[in-house]
Amino acid sequence: MSPHAGGGYQPTQQAQPSAPGGRPFTPAEEQEFRELLENLSGTKDSIKSGKNWVMYHVDSAQEIAAGFLNRMRELSEYTKKQHVIYLINDVLFHRYDKTPLPDLSHSLTHACSCVCVFVVRNHAKIQRWQMM
Repeated sequence: MSPHAGGGYQPTQQAQPSAPGGRPFTPAEEQEFRELLENLSGTKDSIKSGKNWVMYHVDSAQEIAAGFLNRMRELSEYTKKQHVIYLINDVLFHRYDKTPLPDLSHSLTHACSCVCVFVVRNHAKIQRWQMM
């Protein structure tokens, strides 16, 4: 099932264990994540499906954070950037709201927090510019 289809993410293959957050994406996972980010909308279902995909692939935290960063750099449309921010927010909130996965969840939080500074700073610059 496509990661961005309605009903949430359903894994197609089991992720392989590795060091917390350091497992590289498989080519299929990389493509799925790219498609997820390209098709991300502001709907609850879209954000929830994206969060579920990310939490299932939490052992690739560095790849996920890099994907968020790359997508934000690619985008010029304010609302599409906002959708990525909604997804990052949901991922980070889920880490604190639910019973966390000890090491893996922490590595995702750390990886995403490094990206958040860039994302929020650039998003705020765009918003200020559009208000002028």
